Amino acid sequence: MSWHLRGFGTSPDPRTVIPQLRVGCALGLVAILATACGIEPEAPGMAEPSLPHVHALVTNPADGSL
Repeated sequence: MSWHLRGFGTSPDPRTVIPQLRVGCALGLVAILATACGIEPEAPGMAEPSLPHVHALVTNPADGSL
């Protein structure tokens, strides 16, 4: 028993199968390229902020400094 792309026991018409395969491969390639181009790499040289993250500022009761 042999399996074919369409039906059982009938051979597929290469005039329709080959263009379908070409279109499928082209769409797959476009999808891969669109996905790969959508990823943005991190920019080199991005430095951390120079100031630390602060939640509150309080004064020193002894001398009133911040």
